[in-house]
Amino acid sequence: HHDQGKSRVGLHSYQGALHLEDAEEDDYCFMAIEKSHQFHSEFFKMIPEHKRSESRKLNKGNIDWFKKKGCRIRRVPCAKGGMIVWDSRTVHAGAPPKVGRENPRMGPAAWATHEDLKLKEEAYEKFKASKHYPS
Repeated sequence: HHDQGKSRVGLHSYQGALHLEDAEEDDYCFMAIEKSHQFHSEFFKMIPEHKRSESRKLNKGNIDWFKKKGCRIRRVPCAKGGMIVWDSRTVHAGAPPKVGRENPRMGPAAWATHEDLKLKEEAYEKFKASKHYPS
């Protein structure tokens, strides 16, 4: 997915992930389409139906488009205590493990409002996705 939508042109932010445990290439790890940030504006010009929303999930055809531009998908391992930083125009996702492993995520309960908890409960019950933030 992209986290920077078409309404923002050029570099607007960086994102990052701090790894509390080792993440090997065959494990849950960060995955990105290398150099996809270079084609951000061109990509959004070819999908005029996309709304102004910041986040954009990609389908197989979208990913193939980036591959035709010479971009390649890369799983990025990271050592415990390491950090990965990327341009928000970069197509990225969490890569599923090649072998089974749990993937727990959490945030301090103190950060969650009553409304946050209700939304998370509803998302859980309806098998919906939610925002990156745990609260």
